[in-house]
Amino acid sequence: MITLTSADAVCKAWLYRLLVSIVDNRKLQNLYFKGGTAAAMAGHLDRSSVDLDFDYLGEKGDIEAIRQELKKVFKDLGLKIKDESAKVPQFFLKYPTNKTNARNTLKVDITFPAPLSNKYEAVRSNDIERIVICQDVSTMFANKLVAIIDRFVRHGSLAGRDIYDIHHFF
Repeated sequence: MITLTSADAVCKAWLYRLLVSIVDNRKLQNLYFKGGTAAAMAGHLDRSSVDLDFDYLGEKGDIEAIRQELKKVFKDLGLKIKDESAKVPQFFLKYPTNKTNARNTLKVDITFPAPLSNKYEAVRSNDIERIVICQDVSTMFANKLVAIIDRFVRHGSLAGRDIYDIHHFF
């Protein structure tokens, strides 16, 4: 069971609010949920994660429209863009909080093109009471195995969460 602090609960509430807005938006239907948050919400991991990762399965020419639609979603929710990648749709967002020095950021990351070997399935998320298209468990596991190598090649380091996730998937 995941035990949350009050700051974690606020973060999780914003994460869920944002995910519901993305899942419910018909213009964003080509975004398929993946990563640690997707795995936790599907019951495959027992740890908390605070970013939303998606594969984009639409046309390359539509990626800028996706970026703009996401910006509308952020604005409608009152989220501020703290940082944004110019190369890929990746956003670091700030949500309002009453506490000084409290966690107040979320990350949204879109992978395009999605790896051809990724498989997806509809999963009921009780956390947000929605059916969400996300990577299937074998794809999640395979991507975790690749992530540890990619992270080491790019940064020369490992992330403990990747080791934990791989162990948990095994």
